[in-house]
Amino acid sequence: MMQSRPGGAMPARNHGRAWCLGVRCLAWGLAVLLGLAAVAHAADIMSPEERAALAELKQIRLVYDWKYPPFEFLGEDGRFSGLAADFIKEIENSLGVAIRAEAERDWPALLESLKERRADMAPAMAYTAERAQYLLFTDPYVHLPTVVFTQKHFKHIDGLADLRGLRVGVVNGYVSHAFLKSNYPDTFTIVPVNNIQEGLRQTAFGDLDAFVENVGVASYYIEQEGLRNLRVAATTEHETALSMAVRSDRPLLFSAIQKALANIPQERRRALLDKWVHPQERQIRTLTWLLYAAIGLLSVTVALLGVLLYRSLALRRAYQNKAQELAAELERSLTFQQALRASEEKYRAIFDHAPIGIFRCTYGDGLQEVNAALARMHGFSSPEAMLGGLEHLPLNSYLRPQGSRDIRSALAVSPQGLRLEALLGRRDGQAFPAIINASLQYDAAGEPASINGLVEDVAERRQAEEALRESEARYRSVIENIQDMYYRTDREGRLVMLSPSTPRQLGYDSVDELLGRPAADFWMEPDKRHALLERIAVEGRVLDYEVTLKDKSGGPVLVSTTSAYYRDGEGRVLGVEGIFRDITGRKQLEMQLADQLAFQQALLDTIPYAVFYKGTDCRFLGFNKAYEDWFGVRRQDLIGKTVLDLDYLPAEDRAAYQAEDEAVIAGAEPVHKEMSIPLADGAVHQTLYSVTGFRLSGGASGGLIGVIVDITEHKKMQELMIQTEKMMSVGGLAAGMAHELNNPLGIILQSVQNMERRLSPALPGNLEVARRLGLEMDSIAAYMRARNIDEYLRGIQEAGDRAARIIRTMLDFSRSSQSLRASCNVNALLDMAVDLAANDYDLKKRYDFKGIRIERDYDPTLPPVECMETEIVQVLLNIIKNAAQAMADRGQRPDPPTLRLITRHDPDAARIEIRDNGPGMDEATRRRVFEPFFTTKPQGEGTGLGLSVGFFIIAQKHKGRISVASRLGQGTAFAVEIPLGDAQT
Repeated sequence: MMQSRPGGAMPARNHGRAWCLGVRCLAWGLAVLLGLAAVAHAADIMSPEERAALAELKQIRLVYDWKYPPFEFLGEDGRFSGLAADFIKEIENSLGVAIRAEAERDWPALLESLKERRADMAPAMAYTAERAQYLLFTDPYVHLPTVVFTQKHFKHIDGLADLRGLRVGVVNGYVSHAFLKSNYPDTFTIVPVNNIQEGLRQTAFGDLDAFVENVGVASYYIEQEGLRNLRVAATTEHETALSMAVRSDRPLLFSAIQKALANIPQERRRALLDKWVHPQERQIRTLTWLLYAAIGLLSVTVALLGVLLYRSLALRRAYQNKAQELAAELERSLTFQQALRASEEKYRAIFDHAPIGIFRCTYGDGLQEVNAALARMHGFSSPEAMLGGLEHLPLNSYLRPQGSRDIRSALAVSPQGLRLEALLGRRDGQAFPAIINASLQYDAAGEPASINGLVEDVAERRQAEEALRESEARYRSVIENIQDMYYRTDREGRLVMLSPSTPRQLGYDSVDELLGRPAADFWMEPDKRHALLERIAVEGRVLDYEVTLKDKSGGPVLVSTTSAYYRDGEGRVLGVEGIFRDITGRKQLEMQLADQLAFQQALLDTIPYAVFYKGTDCRFLGFNKAYEDWFGVRRQDLIGKTVLDLDYLPAEDRAAYQAEDEAVIAGAEPVHKEMSIPLADGAVHQTLYSVTGFRLSGGASGGLIGVIVDITEHKKMQELMIQTEKMMSVGGLAAGMAHELNNPLGIILQSVQNMERRLSPALPGNLEVARRLGLEMDSIAAYMRARNIDEYLRGIQEAGDRAARIIRTMLDFSRSSQSLRASCNVNALLDMAVDLAANDYDLKKRYDFKGIRIERDYDPTLPPVECMETEIVQVLLNIIKNAAQAMADRGQRPDPPTLRLITRHDPDAARIEIRDNGPGMDEATRRRVFEPFFTTKPQGEGTGLGLSVGFFIIAQKHKGRISVASRLGQGTAFAVEIPLGDAQT
């Protein structure tokens, strides 16, 4: 938790009167730097936003370390006590709020409570970068050194580096712990302990070689625990600045606490510090004056003792009793001497170990004594080497002429002390800048006796200051020339720094018109500034946050800002700074681009084909509404994906598409092909698929554009045209075939009939001829049966009749039907066809229609249609008989053969569907079912003209449509659509 100020230790040496310099050094080392500026009291120091934020909080929960006196601890009365507690009371009075203080079990638990937002603040904590990730730190209200404690008999050390290989304790989780791990990870073994008492006890008992802790808290516990064998062995190079810490997501609470802390008067601060921290310093001053008094008393006593001893030689017997009294007084004086020697040794250690240079010289400017730090500054290995054995080396011999100044003369003008800057010389001749603080010491007569002083090497500080000046110059150059608007506000939200570009872009004449004004004055919507501050408090910074500023005329200025907290060297938040970039032009371009893209998308959406386009990485950039509808996808779900992500396509197809896309984008030839694609309606559609690459204005590839055209209906129309042409060809042949075939066929049939008549025993003429020839008609009939001649004749007769039927069908096909059109009930026509099929039963047939289950799904609202009744019944009957015969070949299936009859009222047609659960057809068969003379039945069982004639009747004579859908193992469905025409009226 604590860090210490720079410091070191030096070996003790026995120089006279050095103890007084040690006392002065100790006083300087224990002084607390109070650098906070006084803030005037006000009736209400909070802003309206801060007041509202505190009002919203049900309570402010503070957590503290109950074992960290004198800063924060649990008092004997069970209450929060210490320096931090008194400061919190001042804040409560200033803000008019109550802060609930709760003790945490240990320091890690306290940090965890703040990190997890279970508590709002802590009263005494040192800043670290890690803690700043979730806490905001106020200005420090006390600075404290961190030192090394060892046993009194422990070896002399100059600093932490002399503890190599030893065991050094530190409180787990304190800042001093992090400091040791960061700066001395391998020098010694770092032993974390739970609290300060544990570390001091282990050091006192020898379990630890040393313990590192804040001098104020450790001294308190050393006194309380009675650990008299411990001492301060060395200082460290760090100090702790205690601040109040507030969780980072409560920026308004933090700013209110900061204001209240700054509002505490300087006199009140000193009183609180004197109450808890400075009494030790007063004790040291008191001890110093006691030592002065003891020395004076000792001198008087020694002188008196000499006189008494001299006189006692002559008056021994007379003054024997008085001599005894003087002997007792001498014994007391010797005791004082021993105490003085012990005190001198103590303060000699402080003198030798001081981290800054200390010197003492005669009033005549003769250098008498220096410490190790001053010797090192001048390049000497030790104080003895610097003094060179000379008792009176002039101090000014170390001052460069350009920085030399008569210190004695200056002290004569300012006897209370002086501070001057000078160039000092090192042993190698190099100069270094230093600051000298000197004062006079007077003898008993009140005359100047010696000059005591401190020397601080400020070379590194000067270099840092020069680097800072150069950095500020570069920074100022950037600010002066930046085109964006740079701004910086203080904790109150007032503008304290602006780039010259800011007033120009907001319509003002100069920066002075804006400085000092609240930043919220220039926001079109001040509430958004509060939202920005909250995001900064939570996230640390914001990037490209779009807001609207207000120019001098009150008009809007669209900007994007990148803003963050800026902090001082110790990490305390000082305000907010950032960049505003005018994005008005960019927004206009974005709007124009958005309008153009919206127009292009609307244009694409009017195209009835699926259109898509992809980038060079083969990822979708967009597509039109037809693509969404066809594939059942949403634009927002598909943008940014590749074809490999399209789960509605087979995996092997996706890989092929991806390879094709990559080739097209790489510069290959465009792709144009017909292909089958499953769409969202569940059907496989025939499509014309085309993709081509496109290039940007610079010639680089931009990606590809694809178009998918659904040509399913087009293909059906092509098939229809082909069938129509075939039908017309057959129709043209029918008339000629009728004349060519009818004559010989008639002779054949007539001859067969004549042969049957001449062989019939029922005709008297046949009997007469047989008797005349000596033949028996019964014998002739038996012979013919034995030789199957009667079967041959019957076969000729059947074949002739079949051929005659074919010819009649072809003739009917070739000429217009004489059937008249009439308004017909489609449901009744379908029932008529079923009745005809049910009565068509023959042993030669391979099916039994009566064993088929008929399911009807008729639309009762279906209006009548204008059609030729006999022809429509013929078409439906043919489809039903084909379905019945097909279901006879369905194998051993558990479900019964079923014929489903459906009628529907489409917008412009009456639709009839006939579905079976037969074996179905493959695609090649399905495509040919309407071709003339095409049949899948065994030879002699079909002419192959039934469906082709039906196609002609529906498509040509009734201007309707007939189609078939089928898959192997899934049955077949025929669809007939008959235009409604005027019948529906």
